[in-house]
Amino acid sequence: KGTIIANMECSMIVETEIEKAGGKVERVRVGDVFVAEKIKETGALFAMETSAHYFTPEFYVFDDPIVVGLKLGEILSKTDQRLSSMADDIPSYPKTMKNFKCPDEIKFQVMEKIIEGFKEKGCKLDMTDGAKVIFDDGWALMRPSNTTPLIRASVEAFTEERLTQLLSMVEDEFNTALEGTK
Repeated sequence: KGTIIANMECSMIVETEIEKAGGKVERVRVGDVFVAEKIKETGALFAMETSAHYFTPEFYVFDDPIVVGLKLGEILSKTDQRLSSMADDIPSYPKTMKNFKCPDEIKFQVMEKIIEGFKEKGCKLDMTDGAKVIFDDGWALMRPSNTTPLIRASVEAFTEERLTQLLSMVEDEFNTALEGTK
């Protein structure tokens, strides 16, 4: 029980499982610096990023795979369950990522148009990191890359069919925004 930090791209199953265990999830921008700041701000027990960075602030506030591995070993030593069966107990949802080429000179203007488009459609938005459109059965996150001429999209849904619909929506929104920026 306590606060767990997860970046915006982490699966929606994180909330489901952590809340089921009596904890609370706080979302943060992608990037270990933002994760570390949020850990200090909230006193979180654990933090994670989709890039397989895991933080155990009990020891220090940065990611360390050796410490996380040792902590996992400690947890496993207190149960008869195998790690594989624990993992099998956690449901997963279909998820995909797509990169859209977008020149650096205009990618932030394109993102503004994408946000405008989502707002005009009345979508529920989380602007913590880019634009995350949230639905009852999935989400789509669009964020400009800070290092390459891309806008990255991450999409997750309860079903493959809905995943395809959300990805199509994201593609349409990007193409409309790009066309409106040129």
